[in-house]
Formats: sequence, structure tokens, C-alpha cells
Amino acid sequence: MARWWRWLLRAGLVCGALALGGPAPAGAAGPWRGTVVDAETGQPVEGVVVLAVWTKRSPGVIHARLEFYDAEEAVTDAAGRFTLAARSTTPRNPFVRIEGPRLTMFKGGYGRHLFRGELQWPRPELSIRTDDAWKRFETTGVEFELWPVKTVEERRRALPREPSEVPDCRMARLLRAIDEELMYLGMNSTGRGKECQ
Repeated sequence: MARWWRWLLRAGLVCGALALGGPAPAGAAGPWRGTVVDAETGQPVEGVVVLAVWTKRSPGVIHARLEFYDAEEAVTDAAGRFTLAARSTTPRNPFVRIEGPRLTMFKGGYGRHLFRGELQWPRPELSIRTDDAWKRFETTGVEFELWPVKTVEERRRALPREPSEVPDCRMARLLRAIDEELMYLGMNSTGRGKECQ
């Protein structure tokens, strides 16, 4: 009986080593396609900076460990369209997961973004529609609405927070767009992102 347990233990160790060290199956996600329109007029919005961030989640002692994995910026064209390139989403370690993209969209004079037709407050019956929109974002494309902001105070509140884990040069366009808005509002520029041109 002791030999049977030793054999089982060895087989388990070999399988575990292969799982951790062997190549993971190739996996890619994207490309992601979107169109950004003005929420009030329905017209395309040109010049919106779109920052997409992917995060690597791995097990931790108490909580999962989150690390920066990748980022990409895009700017909408005259038709309001943008595309984010496909990328690998399967890490070699089977205990690690790539999450994202998490989006930040910004153009001076506009506030938050939503999927077209999504209400501005969460409701359980809308989650299926939102899930469908995320699937279309990765395949055929989806429309986003940007909500205009009218007053100086609304514009100040609409300034996005840059993701702290993303290196400045990976979000240089967003940082420059925020600086332009700060100057428009009569506030001090941060100067971040200029060295990445």
C-alpha cells in the first residue's frame, strides 16, 4: 500500500510541474472596436482619448495581487471610431489571470462614458444588456456615449483620475489632454506626458 501512495504522490508532483512550467494554450482577445457619440446629439465625437488598461491578477497570501500588465491608447477619428489591437490574454502561469480592458475616455467638455442606451445608474435588469455590449465591443463593435458637461464646475468634476499603475509614457495622450483641459479651466498644468512625445 505504501508504494501505491508514493506512486500517486510522484504522479501528482509531475503533473503539477508540467502544469506550472509547460506552455499554456495560446489565447488572444480583441481587437476591440468602438464608436463614441455625443449622448445628447448622437453625433460622432472626434479626438476622444481612449485608454485601455489590462491587469494581471495572481494569488496572494490574503488578497489577490494586482499588477499592471498592458495599456494602449487610441484617439477617435472624424467618425468617432477607435480600435484597440488584439493581445495575448493567456499567461504561462495557470494561477494568473489577465483582466481587462478597463477603459478611460476623455475629451474636454465631456464627462462620463456609457454604452449607448445604458442608463446612468445600475439596475439588475440592465446587466444582461451590458454583458452583451462587452461581447460586441470585442467582436463587431459597440457605441459609447459621452455626456457633455456645461459649466466650469462640471468640467472640473469630469477630469479623470489617471490610473496610478500605468507608466506615464503608456498614457501620454491622456495626460496631455488632461493638461489642456486644466489650462482651459485656468488651473496649473501637471506637465506629465510631455517628455514622451
